[in-house]
Amino acid sequence: MGATYRPSRNIEATLIEFLEAQLASGGWTGVTVEKGYSRVYTIALPVICVRVEATDHDSIEIGSHTTKRTALVTIDLFCKNDGQRLDLKDFLVSILKDGCTLYNFTTVTSGRSTKVDSRTANGKLQVLNIEDVPVEFETQKSDLVPHDRYRHRLSISVNKTAVEA
Repeated sequence: MGATYRPSRNIEATLIEFLEAQLASGGWTGVTVEKGYSRVYTIALPVICVRVEATDHDSIEIGSHTTKRTALVTIDLFCKNDGQRLDLKDFLVSILKDGCTLYNFTTVTSGRSTKVDSRTANGKLQVLNIEDVPVEFETQKSDLVPHDRYRHRLSISVNKTAVEA
């Protein structure tokens, strides 16, 4: 039995696969890309966490229900040290600027596991804005768990080139 991802999950899955491919071709090894926080703190550093947050649906024309989706995507970096944090965030900013092909994903379930069965290109994700800020806590770094010592957040606004009905 299979399922088809809805637009928000397609954006997340597209960005996760894009980041994994770019990291591999850019010489980054040992970096894990995850969706959401549920497993981040159980994975060895460095880890990148991708999730779709707020979404705007702007009308395309009067009298129509068609909209243009603009999503805020948060990409959190959990790094081993400050140098890695700076290098990794600069690398991600450089590859995200041009956007990427957007895919629609279909999954297949076998027993208790689900995997991607197919992906079909469906336009492009355009990056409209990137906000780049370190995550600072009011606690000494040495008192934080290792995952929180060298964190950074990229907040990107993306839109789909395809209009939604």
